[in-house]
Amino acid sequence: MSTLTIGVDIGTTGTKTVLLDPDRGVIATASRETALHSPGPGFAEADTGQWHTGLVESVREVLATADVGAADVGAVATSGMVPAVVAVDRSGKPLRRAILQNDARAGSEVADLAAKMSDVDLVALTGSALTQQSVAPTKVFEYVFATTRGGPGTETETLQFFIYQTGIQFFRLGSASSMAFIVLVVVLAIIVVAFRRMERAKQS
Repeated sequence: MSTLTIGVDIGTTGTKTVLLDPDRGVIATASRETALHSPGPGFAEADTGQWHTGLVESVREVLATADVGAADVGAVATSGMVPAVVAVDRSGKPLRRAILQNDARAGSEVADLAAKMSDVDLVALTGSALTQQSVAPTKVFEYVFATTRGGPGTETETLQFFIYQTGIQFFRLGSASSMAFIVLVVVLAIIVVAFRRMERAKQS
């Protein structure tokens, strides 16, 4: 039975990989640096190809260091930076470098949101003020908001952008809050189902 676990963290500055034996602990580690790109003021981008290369190379290295093969690995755990935007074509191929969570190019959009929400106490509602950092976790929304505004028509409209329009543009805060809550429940349900399937797989 395969007992080893590979852990991979794809971070802002690099990819770190460990090989774990439940009985002995970490038995091999490897890392690869990731170059940060800033082609304009406030821009923060990374090459997705470098993420892939760093992942493949570091996994191969830990397996070689421990002198084990892929068949000895029973699970792979991954983690990454807080959300980044990766625009892809229909085949899943990245169209450009990833826009990272600390990208600050949307300053004017944040200012526009602040003006439209000047009479809303966001701190009381959410515990966070409207800043570049508080918008950063919703990069998918920000990317659409800053580039296409959901157009042409509704071709690039995302769920996040639709909730924003409902709550902020049309000021239907109750409906927007309900939609956001439903999304949260669905995500939690998916996580619970996934964990239960993992537990059943372990038991079998």
